[in-house]
Amino acid sequence: MRDPSFLNFWAETLEDIRRQQIPTRRETINGVAYNVLPILRYVVFPTRAGTLTVPSITVSLVAALPTGARTIWGEPVLQPRQISVSSPERTIESRALPANPPAGFSGAVGSFSITSEVDRTEVAEGDPISWKVIIEGDGNVKSVGDLRIPDLPDFRAYDPKTTASFTVTQGAVRGKLVHERVVMPLHAGISQIPGTTFTFFDPRTRQYRTIAVEAKKITVTANGAAVAHTPAGGQMLVKEVGSDIRYIQPDVSSLEDESWRLTDSPLYWVSYGLPVAWVLLAFGVRARRIRMGANPARMRALGAAGEARRRLKVARLALEKNDVHGGIQAVANSLTELVAAAANTTAAGLTSSRISEVLSEKQVPEDLRKEVLATLAQCDEIRYAPTSASADAARAIYEKGLGLVRQLLRYLVP
Repeated sequence: MRDPSFLNFWAETLEDIRRQQIPTRRETINGVAYNVLPILRYVVFPTRAGTLTVPSITVSLVAALPTGARTIWGEPVLQPRQISVSSPERTIESRALPANPPAGFSGAVGSFSITSEVDRTEVAEGDPISWKVIIEGDGNVKSVGDLRIPDLPDFRAYDPKTTASFTVTQGAVRGKLVHERVVMPLHAGISQIPGTTFTFFDPRTRQYRTIAVEAKKITVTANGAAVAHTPAGGQMLVKEVGSDIRYIQPDVSSLEDESWRLTDSPLYWVSYGLPVAWVLLAFGVRARRIRMGANPARMRALGAAGEARRRLKVARLALEKNDVHGGIQAVANSLTELVAAAANTTAAGLTSSRISEVLSEKQVPEDLRKEVLATLAQCDEIRYAPTSASADAARAIYEKGLGLVRQLLRYLVP
């Protein structure tokens, strides 16, 4: 089972049987009771306006199906079978947002509320305070972006921690975003953690809305042990108590250390360079994954290209063992699976006309299209009448398929 590609959607996984245990439930449909097991559940948010299609998802699994026989106790006899199930495609209409959004709008769409809370309102000077701004409601909270937090002149603020989550309650999807930050008052007195605003588009009212939270008053008591702070800039002034350091004149002519040191060894510096090289390699791999993730069509095509090469290797090994039928089957699969990936579909539903149509859409030359269809026809002829094919003819078809795959990759891999 491969993860679906949600083109033009922001998708979040709510349930995935591959990563978590999901309990079954009983449902009655048309008077028949069924055991229902959720396999995958996503929440998707359109990222552009227009007619959009939620793709079909195909899952292969092993199910215990009744055989029609019963045990001596009257219970049905079940037999495990490999089956494939697919969800239907869904088409939705995504409307464009109104023009001229207000300042501060970062793209959030839904119905939200905002709250602010602190773990305490009375602290001593220099003690930390946990401050949270919480946004929750019906919508994609991950599209909120960075909150517009005003300056905090009376506090030292540490880097924030932002977490987002989704829950399903009675069929409705709700999101929650928690922006948490630790702040520390710089001086005694009455200080304020300022309020903040959040702007979003409400599809229920078809209007942009701006909501806000009020400032939080913090009472700060003086702390004699705390370090002093300058009124401007809030920088620490540290006062060293004690006498000056008195330097001692050594009774030696040279202060150089003439003993062998670990840093004199080249291996020491090589060991320092290896972690840096690993970090640079990791950054390079991550950057490549990000580039690939930005183009799901290219990822599918590259995956299909690798699968086509693997199948051709299987074909070669089969032909070396004089398995003509298996080798020809692998050649045909390598070509059809490559075309299916380009069309974002499965090879099972491809016909000759559909293959020609897909290759034409990918601007594959007509003579190359004809060669592909002719080779597939030869494969079908040998597969259904294997006694009529010689090993030499099968190897010729293998060489032909190998060349066709190489040529198709120039057009099918964007």
